[in-house]
Amino acid sequence: GKGLSDLIREEFGLRATFITMAILSVAFFGTIAAEFAGLAAGMGVFGISKYIAVPAGAALHDMIQSPSQSPIAETGSDPV
Repeated sequence: GKGLSDLIREEFGLRATFITMAILSVAFFGTIAAEFAGLAAGMGVFGISKYIAVPAGAALHDMIQSPSQSPIAETGSDPV
């Protein structure tokens, strides 16, 4: 199928697509920042430094989210 940006571009044009993708990028950045802030705060409760917890969490996140490098992640293929 088509991606979200393809569908928006077909229906509303390039300008709307650019604005929508910019807004989604800002929202995604905020979500990631909140994730790592929560990780730092949560590990701080257990006395683990944020300077150790955040890089370790980022490495774990990267291992899980990178299907070509990790045996843990899904293959990314559709089950259909």
